[in-house]
Amino acid sequence: MSINHSEEGDRVLAEGTTLPDDHGNWENLGVGNFSSVKIETIRSEHEEDKILKLATFIMRQPRFAAYEGDKQELLENIILRYKTGLQDGRHITIMTSAIDESEEGGILGYIYYKTTGEFHTDELNLMLHLARENIPPRIIYKNLIHDEIPSFQLKGNASEKISWDLSGSLRYLFSHYEADRDVEGTVGFLLLAEVDPGVRKHGLSKQLIEAALDNFRSLGVSHVVAFARCAQLAQYEPDPQKATTRLQEYIKLRDDRGMHPDYGIRFHQRAGAQIICGIPNSSPDPESHNNMCLVIYSLAELTKKAQ
Repeated sequence: MSINHSEEGDRVLAEGTTLPDDHGNWENLGVGNFSSVKIETIRSEHEEDKILKLATFIMRQPRFAAYEGDKQELLENIILRYKTGLQDGRHITIMTSAIDESEEGGILGYIYYKTTGEFHTDELNLMLHLARENIPPRIIYKNLIHDEIPSFQLKGNASEKISWDLSGSLRYLFSHYEADRDVEGTVGFLLLAEVDPGVRKHGLSKQLIEAALDNFRSLGVSHVVAFARCAQLAQYEPDPQKATTRLQEYIKLRDDRGMHPDYGIRFHQRAGAQIICGIPNSSPDPESHNNMCLVIYSLAELTKKAQ
């Protein structure tokens, strides 16, 4: 089955500029009338006004539309979650609307991320190397999850053989995805990015991820790992069990521009990430049949390309 090509994220909004909808204004996008955006990072659990604004934004999102419990208790739990995360060294970058230079509007989106010591740079460089050598994703994944790993003989250097084991790293990230604490390190991990449905498809997520990558650079991070959504996998293979079986086949798809046809994966690809392999049954997401795609950002390479 084919994928309906989506240009989500193709239009990019530069910070401090305007991007009206097709009718020439922001108001029809459902988030009020404003003229520009502002990106900033919450660095302390003591920035209570911003954390409250963020929690209120999160509660407005569609995933909480059917919530029937105590809304005040939910709000307090969200605030506590992010305050705890900030105390433990996590980072939150938010994007707010700006009505004019003196008046700040509401939050349009945010990105949540951390550093981790569970991945090592030599492991990530090896995965990048294998992906660029067109080692099939199914081979890369097969050897990520097994403790005994055969050596690879790589193209271009018949004498070079490499083997590695990342099973512990992946198991840690899956089991501690929402854990309060993590080992500090020089590898970044993108936990979550969310943009208000009213302003999606305008490149705001791309700006958020670029801001997060800049913050990682300032922290001395060399590589950033993310699990991309396979947002159109259910279109490609409606049957969940078959979709998981065909996941690595799906990850290898490219269009005539060399881009992945799935906008969830292509979003990271356009931001500079290297697609590595699919990770089955790794996150509750019906559109992805609970499957994710492992991607890696090499910050040194991205800086070199920008120069």
